[in-house]
Amino acid sequence: MNMVKDVLNIAMVCFPSFGGSGVLATELALALARRGHRVHLLSSRRPFRLDEHPRLRFHPIEVHDYPLFEHAPFTMALASQLALLSEQESIDVLHLHYAIPFAASALLMKQILGTKAPKVVTTLHGTDVTHLGHLPHHLPVLQTALRQSDGITTPSQYLRKAAYTHLKLSPDTTPIQVIPNFVDSHHFRPADEDTIAPAHPFFQSSEDKTHSPILVHLSNFRPVKRPIDVIDIFAKIRSQRPARLLMIGDGPEREHVALHARQLGVDEDVSFIGSQREFVSYLQRCDLMLLPSEMESFGLAALEAMSCGVPVLASHVGGLPELIEHGVSGYLADVGDIEAMAALALQHFDTPQQMDAMRQAARRVVEAKWSTSHIIQQYEEAYLRLCSPSYSLSQAEQPSDAQVQTYVHHKE
Repeated sequence: MNMVKDVLNIAMVCFPSFGGSGVLATELALALARRGHRVHLLSSRRPFRLDEHPRLRFHPIEVHDYPLFEHAPFTMALASQLALLSEQESIDVLHLHYAIPFAASALLMKQILGTKAPKVVTTLHGTDVTHLGHLPHHLPVLQTALRQSDGITTPSQYLRKAAYTHLKLSPDTTPIQVIPNFVDSHHFRPADEDTIAPAHPFFQSSEDKTHSPILVHLSNFRPVKRPIDVIDIFAKIRSQRPARLLMIGDGPEREHVALHARQLGVDEDVSFIGSQREFVSYLQRCDLMLLPSEMESFGLAALEAMSCGVPVLASHVGGLPELIEHGVSGYLADVGDIEAMAALALQHFDTPQQMDAMRQAARRVVEAKWSTSHIIQQYEEAYLRLCSPSYSLSQAEQPSDAQVQTYVHHKE
């Protein structure tokens, strides 16, 4: 592996689904490719939001089943594929998005390649810590794999603390760096006069509905997202004033949620549009996002909404208080407090000046703290520290998003 060079060869592993870890990995891979790096993205199938780029290659994870196996040997297959790819492409950094089961595969890869192995960065995304990692049949392997990682990151201070607690790791021996999620604020932006409304019946309603506020929920419809609460909150709002609800995404709870909307008699004002590869134009037409999750390690959907100038009404859990300032860029309430969330939404819609101020505040804080250019540089610096311990970002010319030939003018 070359210790110092102008462009890094980076391999990333992620899940292809609509969840935050896969979206973050995909956006990070694309951003790094645009800044001049060579990126290899591995997943069981092509990720939902992966665009083409000449410096980015997608590699499907190849797992060959056999009748003897009750479960396909995914971990072993991925380890072998990573080892082969690392040798063939001279990979400098392997970045894992979600620890289970990828960290175990990386541990095997390091044993195969020895000193020729790339540096391994593991990003913990949430449920790999809070729901799965601490279980007895995962914990010993996960602890060993993380201690063997060359770098560990989390998207929030909350998850960093949870990792030390749940996974029984020590900050002295296993440092964890917080690198927040990011959003392309040029793409996720408020609507302007040239923005074309989505060609969807939901936005072609009668005149009386055109002026009613639109709420939106965006998720994978898993129980942890509490999508039933979304319907309950909306029903209470709808009992007090006209409103509409847009449900974006798909998952195991979707049919149950749709049935609940019918049972409460609000289904005519609720539209389920499924998973959308491109949904910015939908967010731009919304007035408030509902995110009443049981837990969020950061809240990427909230960040994307705020970047479009849409305030977020969310649960006061996990990393969400690090993203949302209550009463300024959105609202926070206790998990499951349907009454409080509905009351906050009604108050929001009854004060147009506050709606406008909150829209501006949400957009402003995203541009200041969580835009691509702010966060990608932190990942680049982390990679470079691992590949060349003597590297210091102050010694390098600062890169811009517009630069294709990236970034290191290293001084020995």
